[in-house]
Formats: sequence, C-alpha cells, structure tokens
Amino acid sequence: MKTRKDSNLVEGEEMAIETKRLSESADKYLMEMLEEGKFKEIINGMINIGGFSLKNQALIHKQMPNATELKGMRSWNFFGRFIKAEQKGIETLSPTFEKEGGKAAGLTGFKVHYLFDISQTEGAEYHSSKCLKGEVFKYIEGIKEGLEGVLSWKTKDGTVISHSLEDTMDRIFSIDGLSEDERAAALVLDVSDKLLRRKMGSPAFSGLNEEELPEIRTIMKASVFYIVLNRLSLNSVKLESPELSEMPSEDYERFKENLNVIRQVSQVVINNVETMVSLGRKEELKRVAKENYVRLKSAGKLPFETDESKGIEDDSPYAA
Repeated sequence: MKTRKDSNLVEGEEMAIETKRLSESADKYLMEMLEEGKFKEIINGMINIGGFSLKNQALIHKQMPNATELKGMRSWNFFGRFIKAEQKGIETLSPTFEKEGGKAAGLTGFKVHYLFDISQTEGAEYHSSKCLKGEVFKYIEGIKEGLEGVLSWKTKDGTVISHSLEDTMDRIFSIDGLSEDERAAALVLDVSDKLLRRKMGSPAFSGLNEEELPEIRTIMKASVFYIVLNRLSLNSVKLESPELSEMPSEDYERFKENLNVIRQVSQVVINNVETMVSLGRKEELKRVAKENYVRLKSAGKLPFETDESKGIEDDSPYAA
C-alpha cells in the first residue's frame, strides 16, 4: 500500500525531473540567442520582464517573446482578472524554501510555476505600476530620496554610509533648456551609472572586463540606460550591440554575468522609481479627496458626516 510519504517522494522526484528539464532548456535557449547575436532581443525583453531571473527570462522569451505583464493565476484573480479559455501558462522556475517557525529559511530547490501575460486575461481594468509620461519628473523629489537610499550602504560594523544627490539635482536644474523628462532622465541615469561602476568594480564581478572586451563597459552602460529610460517612459538612447557571433564560445558563459549585472542595476533603479511614483499617486489621490471634501463641506453640500468622511479630514497628511 502506497503511503503519503511514498506519494510525496514520487512527486518530489517528478518535480526534480521537470525543473531540471526547464533549467537545461533555459540555458540552451539563452546560449542559442547569444550565438545568433540576439543581444538586442535579450535587452528589449528586460524592459518588461527584467524582474525575472535571466534563466526565467529565457524561458519566457522562448514561450511568449512579446509578453509585457506577467503574473500567476491567483495574482491576476486578486486584480479582478481571469484567464481566458484555452490559454496555456508560461512555464518558469520558482524557488522553494524550508520553513522555520512559519518563515522561509534555506533554499531547498525549485518548482515549476505557471505565469500568464495580461493579453491572456480578461476582466477588471488593470492599472500597471509602469510610469506614465511625465510622472518621474512629477514625483522627482521623492524619487531622489529613494535613490539616495539605494546608493547608501552599511559597513561591516553596521555604520550607514549615506549618499546625497543634492549636488546632482543642483547641477541638473542649473542647466538651461532641458525639458522635464530630460531632467528626470539625468537623475536616474546618474544613479544608474554610479551603481554600474560599483558593480563592475566589485571583487565579486566575474563577467568580461575591459581588458578582454574593450567596449564592454560602454555596451553595459548603454544597455542599462536603454532599459531604464524605456521602462520609465523617458527619452531613450541608442542601444550598443556587441558582435556576439565573433565572441569565442568559452566567453559566452562569462558574458551571462555581464547580462546579469545589466539586469540587476536596471531593476534596482526601476523598482525604486516605480515604488516612489506609486506612493506619489496615492498621496495625490488623498490630496484630491481632501480638497473635494473641504469644498463640499464649505458649500454645505455634505448630506451627513460619517466616521469615514471625518477620517479624510483628520487623518490626511494634508490636513492642517
């Protein structure tokens, strides 16, 4: 008689086979893209799916190269959207962890996780976290503070070394003739460049360096700028593409680390900016609600006052 333990063991073995298959498929596909010189396709993918690991990006690109917004089924359900009939999930790898005291502890392996693009769903209107044109400049003060946090770090003894962007902001706003988008772009690119220099200068960096490929830093910098500007709806830059087909095959594995750094740096900046813009949007809604409430109250058009309406007045950060 098969016990639950036996069933779990079989399921675990089957999952290990599946994840190994996916992992090998991702590695093979990414290598094929590099050998075929598809650098631009890889970088363009990072604009929308850069939040996923390089291995998962390869899997996504192989199954749905035009994906723009990906979530699991339950996440889409949370936003009031549902998977259309006969849609096939995109196979990706998701980490699994040990649990200690109800909290995730050490990494134990991976499992197959299915994602769906927004084009595969229907239902309630979805409001993306992506920045709209003009939003980065609109919330630039909050973004500056957030990016200062990104550039700060802790020493081994726990001392926080803060980094100010005041001089950068002064320089950006002292230049005549720049549009709002150009000023916003100058800020995020300054931070992107600083983070990239830090990553490439780290002893842990194992990608190709300038001695091996003289133009590599220029390529990486242009790639990060291209991803960040396009994702944040700012003016883009030309994408520099290396001649991957001429690269020795033994260098491809190390070039993956260059791609990883491009992804990591661009995502740190993008995630921070989008978070601060999201907070700015919420504060804007509070401000509008406060103004509408005060206007209606002063005009005597509130039929009655509730605890909720009073909370708008008392709890708003814009309240006197």
